[in-house]
Amino acid sequence: MTVRTVRTVAGLGEPVGAFSQAAIANGFVYTSGQIPTTVAGKVPADFESQLRATLGNLRLLLDSVGSGLDQVVKVNGYLTD
Repeated sequence: MTVRTVRTVAGLGEPVGAFSQAAIANGFVYTSGQIPTTVAGKVPADFESQLRATLGNLRLLLDSVGSGLDQVVKVNGYLTD
C-alpha cells in the first residue's frame, strides 16, 4: 500500500500540531480536522460563514490533490455550541 501525506496546501492555514491536512492511500483521500480558519488565522463570527469557510477549505484541499467535493463519501460535522 502506498500512502502519501499532504502537510500543507497553498491558501490554507497551517495544520495544528503534527497533523497532515490529508493522507492519500490506494486512490482514496482521507482528510480530518477541517476548521473555518483563514490563512490569516481568522474565524468568521456567525455559523453560516463558519460552515462556508470550512467547506471552502475542504474544497481547496481536495482540489489540490486532484479530487473534489463530488467525490466525497462521508462527512462528519462537529459543533461546539
